Amino acid sequence: MIVRLADVTDPIDGGGSLEWTAELENATDRPVRPTVEYTVDGEPVGTVTLTLDPGETEQPFSGSYRVEPAARDREVSLRVTAAGDSAERTVTVSGVDELETERSRPADELAVRPGTTVLFEAGAADPNASQFTSWWANGEHVSDSMVGPAWQSIYYAERNAHYWQYTAESVGTDEIIAGIDTDDGNYRVDWTVNVTPGGRSSPTIDGARPKPGRLPVDRAEPTALEIDVDDPDGGLERVVWWLGQADQIIGTSEISGATDTASLTVEEGLCQTCPIIAWVICADGRFTSESLWEVDVTALETDTG
Repeated sequence: MIVRLADVTDPIDGGGSLEWTAELENATDRPVRPTVEYTVDGEPVGTVTLTLDPGETEQPFSGSYRVEPAARDREVSLRVTAAGDSAERTVTVSGVDELETERSRPADELAVRPGTTVLFEAGAADPNASQFTSWWANGEHVSDSMVGPAWQSIYYAERNAHYWQYTAESVGTDEIIAGIDTDDGNYRVDWTVNVTPGGRSSPTIDGARPKPGRLPVDRAEPTALEIDVDDPDGGLERVVWWLGQADQIIGTSEISGATDTASLTVEEGLCQTCPIIAWVICADGRFTSESLWEVDVTALETDTG
C-alpha cells in the first residue's frame, strides 16, 4: 500500500478549516481493504475504510479539521496512515486578530462558582455577511455555531451574534476561544474563566405568572407573561423569550439590578403544545434557562364547550 497526500490547504488562517485529500495506491496483486486514519498533531480526527483492487489508485472523500485560532503563526502536522504506510505534511496556521471588544460578550474576565452557566457571544465581524463560528474550551473543540440547532441561526439574525453555553464544572481556570471564519478574513475572541467557590452564580427565576405548566391561550386575546428574576450580584440585563418547536424568539425584555420582573405580551402566533422558554442573561454572561409553559390553544374552547 502506498499512501500520499494529494492536496492540502496550506497555509490556512486560524479558526479556518484545514482540508486535505489522501491518495492510496494498491501496489499488490490482490484486493485490499485498508482503514485510513487521519491525525492532526497526533490527535485522531477521522477514519475511512475502502476497498482497492490490484493496481488501483483511489482518493477517499476529502477530510477537514477546524483549527484553533491564535494570535501568532504556528505549524500543525497532518498525517494519514493506512496498511503500514503513511504520509505527513506540516501546515502553517496564520495568526488572526482579535474581534473588536464591543462585538463580543462578556467583555471581561469572569469569576464564577462551579455549576454556573455562562452565555458567550461572538458578534458578527460583518453584520451584512455570513460567518462560521467554532468554539474551544481548554484547547478542545467543543461546538460549531452554524452546525446544529436552528436556534443558532435565529439568535444570530436577532442579535448579530453566535453563542455557546458553557457550564463551569470544577475549580480552576478555563480558557474559552471562539474562532470566527468569514470570507473576508478570520478573527478570534479569548476569554478566561476563573472557577472558584467565591465566584458568582447563575441568576434564578423565582416566580412566574401565569403559573408554570399548561398555558390556556385565547386566540382572540393577547397573552401576558411575567417572571420574577434574581441575581444577588446585581447584574441582571435581559430575558430572551423563546417559543420551542417553532424555533422563534418571541420577545426580549430588559431587566436590571439584583431583582426585577420581566414582562411579555404576545399578540398571536403561539402554537399548540409549544413550550415557552425564558433565557435570563446577566451583563457578564451568567445565564439560566427554564421551560415554563406549554401552550394549549384549545383549552378555553374545550372548557367553554
